[in-house]
Amino acid sequence: DLHALGSLICFVLVCKRSGLVACMMSVLTRACAISLDLDDTLIRSEALKRKILLQIADEWEGGLQVMSGVNTDARVSGVKCTRHTIFREFALKLHSLTGLSAAALAKLQAGPPPEALGQELAKRYSDLVEAALADAEEVPGSQQLLEHLAEHQIPVYINSATPQDALISLVERRGWMPLVAHVLGSPATGGDKMHNLAKIASLERLKPAEIIHVGDGDNDADAATRFGCHFLRVRDQNPVQGSGHATMLYNRCLQT
Repeated sequence: DLHALGSLICFVLVCKRSGLVACMMSVLTRACAISLDLDDTLIRSEALKRKILLQIADEWEGGLQVMSGVNTDARVSGVKCTRHTIFREFALKLHSLTGLSAAALAKLQAGPPPEALGQELAKRYSDLVEAALADAEEVPGSQQLLEHLAEHQIPVYINSATPQDALISLVERRGWMPLVAHVLGSPATGGDKMHNLAKIASLERLKPAEIIHVGDGDNDADAATRFGCHFLRVRDQNPVQGSGHATMLYNRCLQT
């Protein structure tokens, strides 16, 4: 219940059309902070990431079969996974796969051992994703949302499972750094979005109830629940490009 925020008054306008969701919050006090997921919340990136993931897997005989058995989406599974855990598991299972052709076996044997192969593939995936996401289409209205919140001096944090260095690079390339207070990705030492929410609370000296986390996945909802802050789920499924209705509503939201 958003009314439980007390001094925080938050109006949420949601429009659903052809699976597209545009969500706008007009926050009328400064006693809060906004935590925003990145993938499919600010930019349309999950499909691009999935395409690159499968592209790499398909370079190996049996690779798509192996990848289908790997946990690749923490948004749905609720179990934390990173590009490093994904490709480590992929490489280990690939090396234990039976029934491979002589050529496929020779390729595996000529390459690095599983652990090193996993690291090599994760690095390649990171490079391909970083290049692709720099120009990825934004979820309609996300740029205006960031500008609106910055204009009203609402602290905004990008809170993502993307590795920290890669996330900073991406946000810098999109020109969003001046619009956000901080960028919090997945640290190499571990932790998840809940730990990032705790860091936001510490930096802003806020209680959990004064923070809103916005995201599209079950892992976002789980992080908010475990931390004790409010959660707004946004969906951007089957987007229709150039949706005049969504753009019109979003522009109206910015004027509220």
